[in-house]
Amino acid sequence: PKGGVVVRNKIYLDNDETDYIDNIETIEIKPGSKLKLEFSTPPTTLDNFFHKMTKIKSIDFSHFDSTEVKSMNGLFSGCNELESITFGDNFNTEKVTNMARLFYGCSSLTSVDLSKFNTELVTDMSSMFFYCSKLTEISLNTFKTTNLKITEEMFASCLTLKSLDLSNFDTSEVTAMGSMFSGCYELTSINLGNNFNTEKVTRMVSMFSNCVKLTSLDLSQFNTASVETMVSMLYGCSSLVTLDISNFDMTKIEEDGYTNIFGGVTKLEYINIYCVIKENFDFSST
Repeated sequence: PKGGVVVRNKIYLDNDETDYIDNIETIEIKPGSKLKLEFSTPPTTLDNFFHKMTKIKSIDFSHFDSTEVKSMNGLFSGCNELESITFGDNFNTEKVTNMARLFYGCSSLTSVDLSKFNTELVTDMSSMFFYCSKLTEISLNTFKTTNLKITEEMFASCLTLKSLDLSNFDTSEVTAMGSMFSGCYELTSINLGNNFNTEKVTRMVSMFSNCVKLTSLDLSQFNTASVETMVSMLYGCSSLVTLDISNFDMTKIEEDGYTNIFGGVTKLEYINIYCVIKENFDFSST
């Protein structure tokens, strides 16, 4: 529903259940307002539902039945004043396939509890946390990602994110990882685990670009045989001291696909770079 349009359902503003609004077309959100939703018929999509509701501070889904929802693309995108989301026990995501841009631009969100999320059918998490600039940590240890295909910009511009544990992620079906961690300026450690499989990935453009506090990166498990472009993959990783890309296969990458891979990486003391490359591969362009 565009602009928060709700049909045959109820919206409670400021938790005042005696003053609900029914069958409305627009919602006027005042600064500091809280909002609770009740749907008479479970919706099948929540795409862009709160898109650019820039004044809302808190959303409560405690009584919300989401059992039929299949897509949440951009659900909270652009809610730059949103500070609190309560999902509750009834927030069911077992049928959801699309979580792209879910929290895109939620720049005031300091924490979010995703422990109840079922992500088994999700194929798209691109830009899911893009510019969640106040999230210092994101716990994803309950996520199941066997059907995940796109993670581009998933954590891009998470400016204060300090560490990230993706050890439970199964990325065997992922095809695109461009800018996945780009602009995570405070990120000091990434645990990719043993199931971070890149054998189907074709795009790694700017994947770690401007992760300026990363000092060590072990990518020896990466299978890059399908990768067609790595432009600026590690660009701006100015604190990187050790790097292992010992199993990189770059035979599918054309000359314009490896520009600035190591641009701005000036502090490297150790690099394991034994890899398969094209004939006449020019490292001066990387």
